[in-house]
Amino acid sequence: MYFASLATGSSDRYDILRTSFIWSDLAASVQVVRQQAALPFTYSDYRGVDRQQQQQNIVAEIEREKQGFEWSQPPLMRLHLMQLSAQTYEFLWSSHHILLDGWSLPLVFKEVLAAYQVYERGETIDVVPPANSYRSYIAWLQAQDMVAAQVFWQQQLEGIAAPTPLIAPTDRSALTSGSYIARLQLPPETTATLQQFVRQHQLTMSNLIQGAWALLLGRYSDERDVVFGVTVSGRPAALAGVEEIVGLFINTLPLRVAIPDEIEVLPWLQTLQAQQQEIDRYAYTPLVEIQGWSEIPAGAALFESISGV
Repeated sequence: MYFASLATGSSDRYDILRTSFIWSDLAASVQVVRQQAALPFTYSDYRGVDRQQQQQNIVAEIEREKQGFEWSQPPLMRLHLMQLSAQTYEFLWSSHHILLDGWSLPLVFKEVLAAYQVYERGETIDVVPPANSYRSYIAWLQAQDMVAAQVFWQQQLEGIAAPTPLIAPTDRSALTSGSYIARLQLPPETTATLQQFVRQHQLTMSNLIQGAWALLLGRYSDERDVVFGVTVSGRPAALAGVEEIVGLFINTLPLRVAIPDEIEVLPWLQTLQAQQQEIDRYAYTPLVEIQGWSEIPAGAALFESISGV
């Protein structure tokens, strides 16, 4: 039980965990950080049921957590501790993605585990504010040159009047839902070969996958100039201590790739890498602003596919 109280206490340390968003009757949405916001906590005792029923209960609780959050009512998180035996627990920690990215989640959880270990040793737990809060990132963000960003993105997307289509089967009658998941696992030998290639040429797996997706997208759309989205961490190296800040930093940006008739793979990937590094300088730009600066009509998507590595 004390583990859950430590998790609840994490909202005292991180202001982003006490955040809500309000936009009703306002010209623009507003982020509000409360002084206090108690995390909803639920405890369920499943020790009296068999393992199969326990798993069914866990699945049911996970489904129940998909109900979402009321954005104006902080915190946008919930905790649920399920006890399965004297020493076994399942801990369900739900949060809205607008609060935390994949980088932040391990930071918070690592801190909770560390605090629990301190508690087990019988030592005093001191809750101190982090050296850098999400507020420092917002201040950094507001100081960035949006005029330079506009010039950059307009140059990047000049001449693009429509998104590169993601060609899909025209017969959708066999589809039973609006989403579909396909998984492909490469053999270890292939993965090792690709990793050796990118290390040898000072590339990244991200460069390689983006290049492969650009080629595939170009082939299926029959276009030699393609645009798709790329997900970036959004954590600026210029901001001191950014790697320890808890909050949402990730962004999705358009990547425009020219596909030559004859491709020399290594030089082409190196060009793609240099382009990605240039884009990273303006990774702070909101996608909605980029869309407005582009030649694509309002209401139309800037891209129809995303590469996230």
